[in-house]
Amino acid sequence: MAKQEIKIFKNGEILFGEGTEADKIFFLKKGIVELYKGAEQTESNLRASFIVNPERDGSTELIIGASDFLSKGKYFYTARVRKYAEIVVIERKELKSLFKNNPQDFMRIVFGLINEAHSARSQLETVIKNQNLTNEQSFDFFCASLAEERKDADDIQHSLLEMFTTLAGVKVTNVKPHPQKNKK
Repeated sequence: MAKQEIKIFKNGEILFGEGTEADKIFFLKKGIVELYKGAEQTESNLRASFIVNPERDGSTELIIGASDFLSKGKYFYTARVRKYAEIVVIERKELKSLFKNNPQDFMRIVFGLINEAHSARSQLETVIKNQNLTNEQSFDFFCASLAEERKDADDIQHSLLEMFTTLAGVKVTNVKPHPQKNKK
């Protein structure tokens, strides 16, 4: 992103804490960031590791904290840097300026968020396909997980539309997330 400053984070630095306001989105350009669930950042509480190595992988970045940021809620995990990381941090209040002054970067963010939602859904579908669903309980669990992921993706798309129209100064009425099928 041309106009955004890359910040350097060192080993152990916390990007955001579980339960804090999700007012920033993070673009990992290089390094390692780990997500933890729970009060302690221990191996047993580690939920995910994001690794970006441009020398090895080419030009790539990962978005961290996107769904929490878009939901305007709280961060679900604690994100901590492991060793070293180069990260672009964008605060919610910066988006309007980015939209007006650098629409290409703004659209890159929007498409990155949409891709993240689709990627998460695809990963879950792959997990479900690879499971041996021999009992009803595991089948119900995976169906519920897939339904939740679908809802999250729809919520992200709705939040993106809402954010985009707000920044553009356009009033859109009757915009609703896709209705859930088979609601119980």
